[in-house]
Amino acid sequence: MAKLGFGILVVMQNEWPKAAESIVNYRAIANSVGYNPPPPIILTNVSCAESRAEAQDRAMNWLGKKWQSIDDHYHFSDGHLANVKGYETYGKMAKTYARLQDEAERVRATEFYVKIQIVGTPDDCIQQIGELQRVTGTDHVVTEFSFGGIPYADAEKNMRLFASRVLPVLQHDPAFATPPTPTTAPQSSSATDVFAPA
Repeated sequence: MAKLGFGILVVMQNEWPKAAESIVNYRAIANSVGYNPPPPIILTNVSCAESRAEAQDRAMNWLGKKWQSIDDHYHFSDGHLANVKGYETYGKMAKTYARLQDEAERVRATEFYVKIQIVGTPDDCIQQIGELQRVTGTDHVVTEFSFGGIPYADAEKNMRLFASRVLPVLQHDPAFATPPTPTTAPQSSSATDVFAPA
């Protein structure tokens, strides 16, 4: 895709510096054949609340349940996709999803997953999106407010707070108008073998 000059959609499944590294590599490949791809589109979950504690509790609870809803849909844990042409990467997730059947592994994976999403007060969300933009060069963030079977009213509360207090800043603050084009990826702040396949 890079050699064709297409833009990319990055689903936040790993630390932001690792996503940035992939984006920098993608741009380098595209540039090497004469294309200048548009900034990446980033897809992330959001848990926005009046307090950090509420946002964190919602994220841990419902993003934690997202693992099971994904496995219920794709059946990653049974490994059936490993031999399906074009789905080999999904097949490799079988071990990860099988490990998530263990409660301690699921909590560990959920803690990691929550750290790489947008979670906090409206001000926290603004700061995190600013950092995400700085690291990845994105100018387009796709946000998911309903995940893991969260009740509709809770998802709506999450979305409405973000829409009323975060979105206007993203739309009107000049700081968000022109994203940088990263040429080198920042170093990861922590070493981990966790990858969040959600």
